[in-house]
Amino acid sequence: MQKCHCGEVFFEEIVGRSLQSGRDFRELMVEMGAGQICTACVGDLYAYCEDRLQESGLSSLLGAVSR
Repeated sequence: MQKCHCGEVFFEEIVGRSLQSGRDFRELMVEMGAGQICTACVGDLYAYCEDRLQESGLSSLLGAVSR
């Protein structure tokens, strides 16, 4: 899964905004409405964002909040 279908948000959009703004992807998820309705995408969304941010060497954007 690469998109939150309920919120109409691609996971890459969240990663991009996190990289641009330096903000934790979980904050952006809420603001953008991703993973907030049916929550079916949340596991894939977390894994995708965590993997991409670690690949970018910016694991500090993962924050200290646990799933």
